[in-house]
Amino acid sequence: MPSVPRTLRSPFVLVVSSFLLVTIVGYLLDTLLVFTGVSRWHTVLFSNAISGLIAAFFLVYRQQQHQREIELMQQRVEIVSELNHHVRNALQVIVYFAQDAKDDQSAERLRDSIDRIRWALNEVLPRYSPADIELQRQMH
Repeated sequence: MPSVPRTLRSPFVLVVSSFLLVTIVGYLLDTLLVFTGVSRWHTVLFSNAISGLIAAFFLVYRQQQHQREIELMQQRVEIVSELNHHVRNALQVIVYFAQDAKDDQSAERLRDSIDRIRWALNEVLPRYSPADIELQRQMH
């Protein structure tokens, strides 16, 4: 699925483009109905029904798109959560062997690496919690 530029996804662009499309279609439909001799009440009824249908279509389309975005975000969060779990479990084994290292320099390197991984798990991953991601998405 091709990515839509961020500027085209803004609420302002969505509102303006929806307004313009519904207005133009409504005007063209009114003109067509008046030109064909349909009564005033039928023109208003048909025009409003078609305009409402177009607006409803946009609403349903946007809801489906939003639902797909939520599902994708949930999949990403599950992957990160599982990755976090597996990395932490693997770290426990590494920590155990680092304590038994015979060479002080190797043990120090292992501890430094372990500390960097722990830092990433404790500091970097929480920055991308589902609430933070949702907040960032809403701000853009």
